[in-house]
Amino acid sequence: MNNIVPCKKLHNLMTLATEQKNFFFNDTILYKEMYSLFSVSVLNEEIPSLHLVKGQKVVTSPMTDNQDKNCCCKVYSTFDVDVDSGLFLPIISVVNEFTKQILLSDIPVLLTNTHGMMERIMLQIWEFEEIIQSDNGIKIELQNPVSWKSIMEERISWDNYDSLAQAESLLKNGVVTLDEITLPHVHTENIDHFRKAGLSEEVIFDW
Repeated sequence: MNNIVPCKKLHNLMTLATEQKNFFFNDTILYKEMYSLFSVSVLNEEIPSLHLVKGQKVVTSPMTDNQDKNCCCKVYSTFDVDVDSGLFLPIISVVNEFTKQILLSDIPVLLTNTHGMMERIMLQIWEFEEIIQSDNGIKIELQNPVSWKSIMEERISWDNYDSLAQAESLLKNGVVTLDEITLPHVHTENIDHFRKAGLSEEVIFDW
């Protein structure tokens, strides 16, 4: 699913964002020096053309100007897990794409930091995909794109955003567990920044 709908049909719950310039997705946007990737939203009215009903949970593109009557966003995927877990779907999908490139490259790797949220999710998925780390492998530091950009070569491409469906499957099947993973912390300055910009419904998280 990748359909354009008016933002007024959606109620935005949370937006994932990061100051790191390490995403290659076409719909990543730069707004006020903040890179936003996805929103997890709940429909506040039905959209018959997309066969979506009121209250359905969806993953959308960021809504950066929901005050604009002509504002539109893309609906990428519906999901059945709870909204809190839904917050992690875009993060897990990023790790899925990253992992896919490592599998295609068939090269030894080593994750240098294993304490961050993305890193902990990555280790769970790597165990599932049977990726073995090697002390002699390419050292990957997620917050430092220089360390892994040669692996990715900007080859990330989503065919109908299958990695979102895979992310949901990994959650439902217990491959990725979130019990010990802390929810992204909220930056007060980000909330204030968007509130001053008239975007009071936006809540910005990062990891």
